[in-house]
Amino acid sequence: MVGGQGTHLLFDKGAPRIRADLGGNATAIGASANVVVLGIAERSLTPISCWTFIRYAAPVAASP
Repeated sequence: MVGGQGTHLLFDKGAPRIRADLGGNATAIGASANVVVLGIAERSLTPISCWTFIRYAAPVAASP
């Protein structure tokens, strides 16, 4: 995809922020709060797999 003035969207100024948001909020080990939640879930005998976490967290992280 090409941005409005001929620049590629991956090199846009906002792209690093988007990647950091998705990596930190959409993955299980991207942020320390996510690791804490997974540890609490495992202790309460309701473990959450990494792929299950991503399936639910990615749409939330990608929403505006």
